[in-house]
Amino acid sequence: MDKSDFYDIVEKFIIPLFTGAYLSGELDSSSRDLEVALGKGGSILLKPSKLDDYRLILKRGQAFKSFEVNLVKEVIREFAEISNLEINDKIYLKNLQNMAIKKALIESVTESGTDTIFSIINGLESWAMRTYEGTPVSLGIFVNLSLTTDGEPKLSFNEMINKDFFALFSDGRNTFLEF
Repeated sequence: MDKSDFYDIVEKFIIPLFTGAYLSGELDSSSRDLEVALGKGGSILLKPSKLDDYRLILKRGQAFKSFEVNLVKEVIREFAEISNLEINDKIYLKNLQNMAIKKALIESVTESGTDTIFSIINGLESWAMRTYEGTPVSLGIFVNLSLTTDGEPKLSFNEMINKDFFALFSDGRNTFLEF
């Protein structure tokens, strides 16, 4: 990924993830430096790959936390994979980039269950545009990745979310569905 593409990704996708964040300049870097690291004053130092000879300085009013560093790592990793595909179709690229942000957010907060959570988010997005008997649908979802279903019949979230009766399982306030 070239430098201008990386600047574009940081400005369009990473900075909007953090309220009040801004680019504060650039530092020289060596291959010993990590792609993403906490910098002085609670800033984040980031570069597209270990081989790049520069790092961007991302700052904001409050110091960045370690989980935010993990999020930026995941975003950069996802965008590096997209960059390796060398996609020229702008519409296709934009959709992949938006999907990469979702995937990075999920992977930064969980070690397992990425597929499940990703499917749930996509399912909820589809319901956000639907109504049931003329009323917007309110749903409550609880994801329990530590629960096992050994010996029990398994019911897939993907099988359920596309059924019209799914709108009746939760009111989003007093009840929820556990997956």
